[in-house]
Order: sequence, then structure tokens, then C-alpha cells
Amino acid sequence: MHYDQERKTLCFSGAELVDFARRRTTPTYRDEAEEEQSAEGREVWRRQLIGQQDGIPLTGEFTREGQAFSVTMTVDDLTGGCVTLIYPMAGNPKSPDPETMRRARGMGFLAAYLAEHNCGGSFSLKIYFVSPLTPFPEVYEEEPKHGASARFFERLCDRAVVHAAPLIDRQVRRLPTLVSCRFPYPAVREGQRELMETVYTTLAHGRRLYACAPTGIGKTVSVLYPAVRALGEGKVEKVFYLTPKNTASLAAAETLTALQKAGAEVRGVCLSAKDSICPEGRVCRKREPCRLSPSAPTREDQATRFLLERNAAVVTREMLLDVGRQFRVCPYELGLRYSLYCDVIICDYNYLFDPRVALKRYFTEGGNYAFLIDEAHNLAERVRESYATHLSLAYLARLKKLTVGVRDLTREVERFIYFYREMMSRLLRGEVREEKAGERTAFLASHELPDGYLTEVFGLAYALFDALPRLSDEKRLALTPEAYQLKNMAEKLAHFDERFIAFLRYRAGDFYLDTLCLDPAAVIDERLSLGRSAVLFSATLSPLPYYREILGGRRNDLSLEVPSPFDEEHLAVCAMDKISTRYLEREDTVREVVRAILTTVKAKPGNYMVFCPSYHYLIRLHEALQKAVPALETLCQSQNMSQAEREQFLARFDAASKTALVGFCVMGGIYSEGIDLVGKRLIGAVVVGVGLPQLSDEREAIRAYFDEKNEEGRGFAYVYPGMNRVLQAAGRVIRTENDRGVVLLIDDRFASPEYRHLIPPHWHGLRYVGSSRDLAHLLDVFWHGEGKNR
Repeated sequence: MHYDQERKTLCFSGAELVDFARRRTTPTYRDEAEEEQSAEGREVWRRQLIGQQDGIPLTGEFTREGQAFSVTMTVDDLTGGCVTLIYPMAGNPKSPDPETMRRARGMGFLAAYLAEHNCGGSFSLKIYFVSPLTPFPEVYEEEPKHGASARFFERLCDRAVVHAAPLIDRQVRRLPTLVSCRFPYPAVREGQRELMETVYTTLAHGRRLYACAPTGIGKTVSVLYPAVRALGEGKVEKVFYLTPKNTASLAAAETLTALQKAGAEVRGVCLSAKDSICPEGRVCRKREPCRLSPSAPTREDQATRFLLERNAAVVTREMLLDVGRQFRVCPYELGLRYSLYCDVIICDYNYLFDPRVALKRYFTEGGNYAFLIDEAHNLAERVRESYATHLSLAYLARLKKLTVGVRDLTREVERFIYFYREMMSRLLRGEVREEKAGERTAFLASHELPDGYLTEVFGLAYALFDALPRLSDEKRLALTPEAYQLKNMAEKLAHFDERFIAFLRYRAGDFYLDTLCLDPAAVIDERLSLGRSAVLFSATLSPLPYYREILGGRRNDLSLEVPSPFDEEHLAVCAMDKISTRYLEREDTVREVVRAILTTVKAKPGNYMVFCPSYHYLIRLHEALQKAVPALETLCQSQNMSQAEREQFLARFDAASKTALVGFCVMGGIYSEGIDLVGKRLIGAVVVGVGLPQLSDEREAIRAYFDEKNEEGRGFAYVYPGMNRVLQAAGRVIRTENDRGVVLLIDDRFASPEYRHLIPPHWHGLRYVGSSRDLAHLLDVFWHGEGKNR
């Protein structure tokens, strides 16, 4: 939907008008609702069912309550006085749920009215419900009563007039303020202008940018300020600010508030996962009673208008919870509804890249969107996780237990278990090995899915969907999540190609079949193509060629490396290149590592973090340091820390403390990124090791794949991800232009050519030292010699 200001006309597609009038965005789906198929898939159904490839466009221009409308939609056939629509869905076509049926009939009635408007006469409806779960469509036919389609259209228009008012206000009044808005801070930092200009060019011309911009340059405002301007000029319709963690979301929200104070009447919302925002402390499930039911249109309308009247730059999670309680509506659904009226949507990566929870209302067909992807160095691994699948006999046994009492469904699960066990036994027969303890195991890696596996998973999902409508409430609540889990698994398996791998395992009496996305570039490129432009940025998007390749980069995409704005004299970087921290040598060098840590702390007492390659090594190093200096105050990151424990850990890093504190953390863990310990809260980081990911079947498969693709398997699987952990850990030290601190790297590999060329430009003063005595001298000069460390 858009507002044509010259013609003063609201322009809708048919789906937009139906969904918009029903207080939804386009198209509306809940996690358990229908999914649109691709245009290509729809053409296949059209050829099969109707015998033609192209649809038939219908248009109409109307006026209602003084407001002009333009509506366009495509029907699949228009012969014999009958409007035919093909309606894709996720569940069983034989029994569409009420939400699906209401929307499909709404589309049909609108199509019938447009056909009458274009061709004259009256038209009946024929709707083919189709699903990837079955090759057989289900036909729904209806003969609308005389004038029914016209009355339905009038109701659509009446609702649209009411709900379109904020969107017209956006076009006429708010967007111009986004163009005239001033920069929200007193001055533009060094390097910031270049980043902002490049981001604006990227968005204005519908391109992609991969930007490495160091901490402290003001990355968030440097991407949002030009994005808001591009919004105001109509170059993009919406901006999605995608983050891997809540801390980045908070920074984006603060920036939008600052932009509003600078004159931009921008409107944004922070979307949270359904389970985290639910005040009932649960994830809503289909047909489960809920006192905050989303199917309360009047209350939802009132809640949305209330939020609009508050005119907040950003509606936060807390505001959605508060207003949701006040109006007794679901805060998750309220956030999605409010997002229709927003310029900027701040949300997690998953809402674009995870097929299970992606915002299908926006990303089914895509649009003129700008994607701003913060901390983009995390994206490849997140996408790998999103497209991974896991299946075991233990899971299937639990599923069978849930079907007890539903005889035909139990038989279907038993049939699948038999197929799965026979398939795995056959494929692993020649791979059985006997371990030292006498346990029999088997392993096979394959670039092809086992024959029939995808079909059988789809079939089991279909059987569960087929059974749901006739189950008791208790059984339905138990099996609905399993049905969608299997459907999601099947959809992920449908992506399986040469960029994926399957691991078949037998151990401890169970069969496991896991799939992994080795190269996420194609998936990321496909998802980014749902928008017009994208900016992927991070302080550690280095080396850029590596990240361009695994993050879906194309030949004509832009790259930018922004220099650090900070005084190089404020950071001392040293590498002890005579100590090995390789796994087999760690015990032999523990004393040397402890000596280096104590030398660093002794040079200037204060708050330090030591980043370790594993939790086990963290404990060993901590014990050795405590034994050497029992009086030194220390603390350790523990496994599975609660949010309160994490906050207590950080609170110990007090800028006012006069004594030394050494905190031990795991490299690549929760304290390696996304935390800001400004000034004297943290004056040094010791990074032990080169951060290599742990050796595993998965990592070795990634290595083999990229060895064949570009002869950089070791780099792509181990070195580059490991070095990113190092850079992230070291980046905790200097957060503002006034900070001063030290970074100590401990591992002889940092002196090798393989790692020397990965050293970032703002570390060009890196000094290699061979002993703790040399280190003590360098640090003494840095701290007490007016920063002259070179």
C-alpha cells in the first residue's frame, strides 16, 4: 500500500486491502498460518490446474467517504462467469483453519467485485487450496448473493479509510521532516562523514555495502541518519535495523530518540520474540485460551491508536507490555500491528533470516526495504544455525508417546520410525566402528540427502496436520508444536543442495541425522534480495573479502573500511610471541601465561579481563593465578549464568576502585562483545590464544568445502572466525575517545605471516615481545611515559 500524493489516492494490491481492512499488514500470517508460495511455484499450479501460465490482472479506481482508492490484483482464471484463485497454505487443504478460510474468501469476494467492475455481470468463486504437503488441491466453490461482493468491498474501503489516516499523515507531514532533520550530535567524528555518505549512496541506489567501522566512530547513528533521510526522500519504504543482541537494539532506539529531538518525526518499534514478551510467561499456541487474545480487534485498534498518540520515537518492549496489559491485548501482536505505521523496525536477525519465525507479513514477497545489519560478523553462524536440522530415534519415540490414543496417527509415526531405522541402518552398515570402551559407533558425511527422507518428513508433518482438527484439546495442544516443527524441518531440508551436508551417526543405541549449511552465502543473498538495499556493518568485519563471500556479496557490492577515530597513543598492543597456547602445550605454558598477566596488572593496577580459549582452560589459569598471588582480587565467568549473575559480574568492574581486579572470561562468549566498560571500568584485556573454533566434524566439513571452492578452507573454517573472536575481545578496551588501555595477545602464532596480515590498521603500533621483562618495560613507558610506547 502507498499513498499517491499527487493524485491523493490510496493504492492497494488486493491482498493489501483485505489484510489492511482486517487490521493486518500484508500478508497476514501467524507462526501457524498459511505461507505463500513463490511466484514460480504458483505458475506451476496454474499450468497444472487451469492450463495457462499467466494470471489475469484486475484493476479499479473508486471513491469512498471522499477518499480515492486504486486497487489491483491478479486472479488465476476468469472464464465462464467464475473467478478462480489458487490459494497456497501450509496445513491440510482439506480442512483450512478459520483464519485461512476468512482471508481466502475475502480475496475471492474482492476479486468477484473487481471482475464485475471490469467486465460487468456477476461472478461465482472457485478457490483451489494447495499445500506443499500434498500434490492434491482441495476446491472450494461459492455463489455470492446478489450485491454481496459490492457490500463487502464497501466495508473494506470504510475500514481502510479509518486505518489509512496515520499512513497519509506519514506521507504528507512526517516524511518531509526526515529530510530536513539535522545531525543529532554536536559534531561529526573523523571517518563518520565518509561512512554516512557511503550508506546514503548505497540506499539511494539500491545496492549493498559491507563496512568495517571501528568501535567509537558512532556506527549506529552513521547508518540510521542517512537511512532516515532516504526514507524521507522516498528512496526506501521501511528500514529494518537487524541485530543479534538486545544491547544493539537499545543503541538503535536511543539514536532514533536523538533524531526525533533533532527534528525528525520518525516512528520506530522494537520487536521482541513472542516467548520473551508474553506476560503470561509462555509461548501462545493455536487454540490455547489466552486472556490477552490477539483476536480482539476493537481493543487492538484502541491500543494502536493510543501508541500513535504518544508519538514516541520508538515503542519499546516495555511500552508494548504496559499498553498490552492496559488494553488486554497480546503485546507481541500489538507490536506487529503497530509496525505497519512505523518507519524503522528494530528486530533480531531471525525475523529476516530464520524461515521458522521470519516476518512473513513483510518478507513473503519483499518490498522497497533497507536492511541495516548490525554486528554482521555474527550473521553467517546465525544463518547456519537457522537452517540446521536434527532428528533422532529418541525424538520420534517421544512423538509416538504423544500420539497414544490416536490409533491412525500412532501407526503413521511407527511407519516413519521403521523407515528411519531401516534407512539409517542401511547407510551406516559399512561405517560401524568399535570404540576403546567397547561401544559401537558409526559416522557418515554425505552431500546428498538419503533417498525418500524429505518426502517422508513432509508426509509425517502432513499426517499430523491432517489429524489436528479432530483431536481433543489436550492432544491438539501437545501435537501442534510437533507438526510445525516437522513442517519447518521439511522446509529447511528443501533447501538442501551442494552447499549443505548431512551427518548420519549411530551412538549409544540411537540414530542421529543432522544437516548443516556449509556456505550460507546463497541463503543470505536470497533473504537480502527481499529488500532493495542492505548495509552490513561491524567493528570487526575483517578481513572484508572473507565476509563479503560468506555474507552473500555480489560483484558490484560496495566495501568500506573506516579508520579508527581514536588517538593511537591511547592504546598499547603487545604480543608475546614466544609462548604457545596450542591445546597440547597449554599445561606446559600455564606459568608463563600467569606471569604475563601479572606483569600487565602490575604495570598499572586497575580492572582487567583475561579471555581464554575454553572454559576448562579458564578454570586452570584462574587456579594458577590464585596460587601465585592469593591476595589478588579475581572473578570468573561461569557456565549458564542468569541475567542477574551477568549483571553482577559486570558491576564488579568499578571505575572508582583503587585495587586491581582480574576477570576471567571465555573468548567468543557473552563478555567478548556487546558490553561497554567505559573509562577506568576496564583498562586492559589479555587475550590468550588465537580463538580457533573447536575441532569438529562440522568445522572439518566447512574446511573441506572451502578448500574445494577457493582453496581457503583453513581460513574460512578456523583462522578468520578465530581472529574475529580475538578482535572482539580486544575491542572491549577502548570505547570512547578518552579511554586509555592495553591489549596483550599471548600466542606465538600471532607472529606468523598467516596472522600478521589479519592485524587491523589501528593496531599498526603492535609490538612483539619475547619476555615478561620486555613487556614490563613497554607497559611502563606506555602508562608512565606520556603514552610514548613506540
